[in-house]
Amino acid sequence: MAKTNATPTRRPVEKRPGKRQSVFIHDVARLAGCSISTVSKALNGTGSISAKMRKRVIKAAEELGYRPNPAAKMLRGQRSENIGLFFYPSCIDLFTSPFYGAVAAGAEMVLSARNYNLLLAGTQLEGESHVLPKFIMERSVDGLLLLGRMPDDLVTMLEESEIPFVMLDTPAKSPTIDCVVTDNFNGATTATEYLVSKGHRRIAMMAAQADDSSTQARFNAYRSVLMEHGLFDPALVLRHPHSEEGGMAAAAELMESGMPCTAIFCVNDSMAIGAMKTFKSAGIQIPRDVSIVGFDDLYVSRFFHPALTTIRVDQYQMGEMGAGILLDMLENESHTPC
Repeated sequence: MAKTNATPTRRPVEKRPGKRQSVFIHDVARLAGCSISTVSKALNGTGSISAKMRKRVIKAAEELGYRPNPAAKMLRGQRSENIGLFFYPSCIDLFTSPFYGAVAAGAEMVLSARNYNLLLAGTQLEGESHVLPKFIMERSVDGLLLLGRMPDDLVTMLEESEIPFVMLDTPAKSPTIDCVVTDNFNGATTATEYLVSKGHRRIAMMAAQADDSSTQARFNAYRSVLMEHGLFDPALVLRHPHSEEGGMAAAAELMESGMPCTAIFCVNDSMAIGAMKTFKSAGIQIPRDVSIVGFDDLYVSRFFHPALTTIRVDQYQMGEMGAGILLDMLENESHTPC
């Protein structure tokens, strides 16, 4: 197995009959046509905003019947000792993902040792807008860990909420945001070069769609290595969901085309495991008939026979590092992104 490390990088409301309708600060911001932070400043009498804007915000709050959460106001000068783990779009994927589950476990270990509670939430859509979790809107958390791919507009909303956060497994586009990410390019380079060194000349890649940053970095490395050796063939790149089912579909596609490869680099272990299952059912032996390399080193991958060759990503360490950086932000006002 090869190993890479995760390292920090710089970088109007409808009321439902018979139900009590909660109104949150983002509702006021939407009606007033301003940011969440502007609403907070207007209602608290802080910050430099115009009298006209302050009046507009107060009018919007009155129209909606918005009342700031008393507990949140009480905690402004104190700590809630709660950290939110925000997973897009839903925590259901967090519970079913062995990768992200391990990241969350690493974060929880660090936070619990410092007497912090970890609260989990995803997001919902209201029309075309994201609805932030209640613990963000009511500021009942001291900080946030953002796990997985986050849409740019959602990150902007979180920046406007002025709650400290760290992004995990997704590179930040702004140098003012801390993140902990895998060195995807170098890891994928190692995997592809390994297969070339074993004498393979027809190397396929099972990958997700290219709009995912991790997938794109791994594909770029795979293509770069093979082009350097004059071996790149775009027909050998199979695009399927980066899941076990996606790996099974990609393997079936390869078999239907007559297995035009002797090795496969899979964008993650889930795809590799799915492919191995499909090949085994079809009587294709690994590595005699085809060699497979994965990425992530999921715990379950070691129980397959033969054991899956994979690039190791320390998921626990990613969670630990992210939680440590966030606590440093909360305790050190002079903290600057790594």
